[in-house]
Amino acid sequence: EIVEQYIVQYATKHGVLDVVEYDTTIVAMRHDGNKWTLTTSTGSQRGGFDAVIVATGAYSTSDAFMPAVADRNTFQGSWLHSVDFKQTKSLCKGKRVVVVGYGKSAMDCAQMAHKVGAASTSLVFRSTHWPTPRKILGWVPFEYATFNRVGQGLLSPPYASPGLIESAVAKIPGFLAAYWKLVSVVFAKQFNLGPLEPELPLANDLWCGQGILPDPDFYKLINSGAIKTVRGKIAKVKDATTLNVTKLDGTTAELAADVVVFGTGFVQDLSFLPANILSKVQDDGLWLF
Repeated sequence: EIVEQYIVQYATKHGVLDVVEYDTTIVAMRHDGNKWTLTTSTGSQRGGFDAVIVATGAYSTSDAFMPAVADRNTFQGSWLHSVDFKQTKSLCKGKRVVVVGYGKSAMDCAQMAHKVGAASTSLVFRSTHWPTPRKILGWVPFEYATFNRVGQGLLSPPYASPGLIESAVAKIPGFLAAYWKLVSVVFAKQFNLGPLEPELPLANDLWCGQGILPDPDFYKLINSGAIKTVRGKIAKVKDATTLNVTKLDGTTAELAADVVVFGTGFVQDLSFLPANILSKVQDDGLWLF
């Protein structure tokens, strides 16, 4: 509420609210070589724009992704995405909570459910990602080791246009592979990952944007059994309070649940953008959209 109040006050002060059109969906954009024209869901058009800034975000209820589960309507408890995981105490206290996913949102939801007094908390996921500590070995802040020239020079693979230092380091035979192997060993021991150690190499996982900065107590809860882990996926809803889970090894299991939370990410709908914009890539090969 405080953040919302601040945003409204800021927008009011700078006249933003005077030029906002609410409840308006853009369904298409066209560039005639000089100006942009936007088409809304009502069929009306707005034209004459020199530039268009898409600032719609990626973490809204409308973009939330929840995988289809057979016999979903049989379930009688709460079934929601992590973006709607609010009023956690009234939702989870004394309840059997199942969280799906292994990203930051899923971890936070599982930890919060346990914190507010869930009767049980289970985390269901197909694969794991590498966590990154806030302080490496409890001593060196993570940003000190990465957000500098040395850290950038140790990236694997290196940037498409590396500098002199980055190029020199990358040319040392086996150095980067050995370095990232050492870092992965350190991280695995620091978090006591055990069977939750990811199969994907650490550098590959981080480069794909999947590195996770968990709460310092998250893996302690996992290792103590306070949060139970199940590697697999929800195959179907068996009855009003039971889920059938297919594990990665092919076996099946049943999970009792009163609340199911999906920390399964978001899928943006950018279909209104022209095809040539959607296919555009940055110079380093990362997709712009």
